[in-house]
Amino acid sequence: SGKFILSPSTANINNCRGSCTFPLANANNHAVLLNFHIESHTVDERAPCCVPVAYDALEVVDFNEHGTYLSIKPDVIAKECGCR
Repeated sequence: SGKFILSPSTANINNCRGSCTFPLANANNHAVLLNFHIESHTVDERAPCCVPVAYDALEVVDFNEHGTYLSIKPDVIAKECGCR
């Protein structure tokens, strides 16, 4: 049995991009310390990344073998970005 999303046909779920260099925007302690170690050349690790840190839900109309219904998909739309 299949399940299909009827609506919305498109949705802007947003994305996060940009640099995570000092000063870090909306960063947690891990990202701050990681960035400090990288900039002081004491470790060879990946730099903090700009990623979603808060989300909104998306209401969709689903269709399956039982008919159509409205459902809420949590954590779909990026609402806020930060460095992690």
